[in-house]
This record gives sequence, C-alpha cells and structure tokens, in this order.
Amino acid sequence: MASLKDDTVIQLQRISTICKLKVPVVVVWCMTYNHANYIKEALDGFVTQIASFPFIVIVHDDASSDKTSEIVCEYGEKYSDIIYPIIETENQYSKQDGSLDYIMKAAIKATGAKYIAMCEGDDYWTDPLKLQKQVNVLEKKIEIGGVYSRVQCYFQGHRKFEGYIGKDYISFENLLRENTIPTLTVLIRKELLLKYIEEIKPERQNWEMGDYPMWLWIAYKSKFYFMNEITGVYRILNESVSHSDSVDRHIEFYNSCRDIQHYFIDYSHRFDLLNWVEEYYNSRMYQLCLEQNYIEIKSYRDYFKTIKPTSFKTKMFKISANYRICEYLMKICLQNIFIRKLYNNINK
Repeated sequence: MASLKDDTVIQLQRISTICKLKVPVVVVWCMTYNHANYIKEALDGFVTQIASFPFIVIVHDDASSDKTSEIVCEYGEKYSDIIYPIIETENQYSKQDGSLDYIMKAAIKATGAKYIAMCEGDDYWTDPLKLQKQVNVLEKKIEIGGVYSRVQCYFQGHRKFEGYIGKDYISFENLLRENTIPTLTVLIRKELLLKYIEEIKPERQNWEMGDYPMWLWIAYKSKFYFMNEITGVYRILNESVSHSDSVDRHIEFYNSCRDIQHYFIDYSHRFDLLNWVEEYYNSRMYQLCLEQNYIEIKSYRDYFKTIKPTSFKTKMFKISANYRICEYLMKICLQNIFIRKLYNNINK
C-alpha cells in the first residue's frame, strides 16, 4: 500500500490551503524527472496561458539528480500563483507500488479543480489559448469527457521537427486499434480521472504506459472531442519507453500495449476485436525482427503463414513469411530508414 512521506504531505497541505481561498477551474499535472534541459520550455508554456478562469500547475519532480528541481522551484517563486512544486527526495516511480497514482490523486483532490490537464516536463505547449479553448468545449458539451488536439514531433537526437501526432479517434474500437491521443494535449473531467484510478487500479496492472489505458476507459465510459489544431510539441527522446533504440525495450512496450488491449477487450466484451489485436501485435514484432535481425523471428513468421491478412501490411508480411527470398528483400528494405518511414505511413 502506497503512503505519503511527511514532506510530500506538507507540500500537498500547502496546495490545499491556497486552493481553498481561490479554487482553480483547471489543474495541470506535470511529472518531471531529470528534465533540466527541457523543463523551462514546459513551464513557459504553462505560465503564458491566457484564460478567463483560475488555473494552477502542480509540478511533481520525482527526485531528479540534475537541476530540474532547482528550476521548478525558481518558477514556483516567480509565478507563485500558478506553479506549485512537489519535490520528492525519494524516487517514487522506481518503487512500483502505486505511489505516483496515489500522489496524483491526493494532489488533484486537494485542489478542488473541475478539469485536469497533463504535460510531462520534456514536452511543452505552444498555444497560449489551449486551456481556454478546451474548457470552452467541456463547458458547452456535457456529454464529452475529454478533449485533445494535435502536436508537432521534435526528435531531440536529430534536433529537428518532423511529423505530427493526433487525429480523431472516432470510437472506442478505433482507439483500441491505435492510440491517437497525445497526452500533453488532453483536458479531462476530474471525476473521470478519479473514477478510473479507483475502478481500474492501474498501479496493479504493471503496464508500461499510464495514459493509453486511461484514454480507453474514458472513451468507453464517455466520449473524447478532437480539436483539429496543433497546441504543443512532443519531444521524442532516444530512450523513451515507446521510442527506445533497444530491441528489448521495444518488445516490452509492444507486449504492454497488447496486455492493455486484451484487458479492455475483456472489460468491454469486444471479443470480436481479438484477432485484429493479435494480427497487429505480430505485425509489429515481425517487423521489429526484420529491422533488427532479431533471432526470435520464427514464431512470428509461423503466425503469418497461417492467417488470412486484413491489411496491405499484413499481406506483405504473409508473402515474406512464406518465401525466404521475399523475407530477405523485406528485411533489406526495412533496414533503410527512408523506405521504413514510407512503409510505416501505410495505413492499409
């Protein structure tokens, strides 16, 4: 059972006391760890928001070993009406006991806010009206549980902008097939977030990512509204969970995605989607094996020999699996970064 340390409790009590005097409409939850090179952009994106309502930003620094906490505290002093730091002396993520969810839940409850936004310390907002636009949507459309938008991608290793993330999810089924919701753009109703944590208990699930299952639950229980405009920048680091250069990290990520999809197939009783999830998972794993010359390729090759493909990509994989010369040519193509980008952009 997770519990709060005394210094964390004191910081939360301070937030609660201040928010009782002026209850914010929105609380922004910003998790950060060793983001000293990036956190200023995130904080600047928060403090430059123009809104007709009060909002605060809780920045949770998870015991960074660089100067992240110093920067956060500097902003907390300069923008004391907006930025509220929670500085940990012990890393909570590594404990894997639900401490992070516990702290977030306690912090959000302490504020009394109506809506919750999220943005990690290495991403940032570029639209100063992001919160205002999204609150307007949720105030007018009571049937909507959350609103999100698009982001521009910034590849830190190459120091360049390339591509965009975020598109209309249409339905729970579509979101189960593909996560189209960038976390840093989301604004959701507080009661949905708290109910999700209470019902699903994500800290017990051992999932690699915390956002995707939450979006699936909200999409199943309520609806998302897609705001078709760019409101921020998603920074892609080489060693992030979903963009690692390590084959093992990729496998962990794909396995976790599959676990999440299976969980919500069971949860929603949408067993008709199970074959698609398996096809999608095996496609990603087979492609990874081809790209990285990974030795554990046989089981994925055998899978494609037996199925009836439902997309262009999986048809190509079936041909490769059945004919070694085709598999060899596919491997050569996928190991070329430009051809791989073109192939990855094929949706069908």
